[in-house]
Amino acid sequence: MTLLAIVGLAAACASHHGATTPVRHGAAPRWTAPAWSSSSPGFAAHLRYVVSAGGNVVGVLFTHRLRAGTPENPANKILWIVRRPRHGRPLSIHAEPVGASARGVASSWPANSSPGEIYPSTDNVPFPGCWRFTLRWAGHIDTLALEYSS
Repeated sequence: MTLLAIVGLAAACASHHGATTPVRHGAAPRWTAPAWSSSSPGFAAHLRYVVSAGGNVVGVLFTHRLRAGTPENPANKILWIVRRPRHGRPLSIHAEPVGASARGVASSWPANSSPGEIYPSTDNVPFPGCWRFTLRWAGHIDTLALEYSS
């Protein structure tokens, strides 16, 4: 991808300002309580998180900014908490750049973590900009948009 295309995507993000899901700070919605073990109540009160458009998914961000590529230390770790039951089904994520015709990325995460209805993941995208995430699990679907920097 050329630098001009990356700059264009960053401009698209700015022009789609309302499209980016805001990052919230503090305690997540009450319905996420089953996701927190009794040993981590202090942690659960000081989160950085996003809430999906339909309000059925919370993404807890474990980094102060998501970065394009495959960053480490810290990685793009997100703990997805779903309101509707997983029924043992995986979480499928499709991310596509907002305002660009570039190819999206897909990943799938097993329903094998606890407590609660959670999916830990590492969500990487190839280049910076706003990325629309479509999340599917056990017949449910919801969306949100995350901004990735370089």
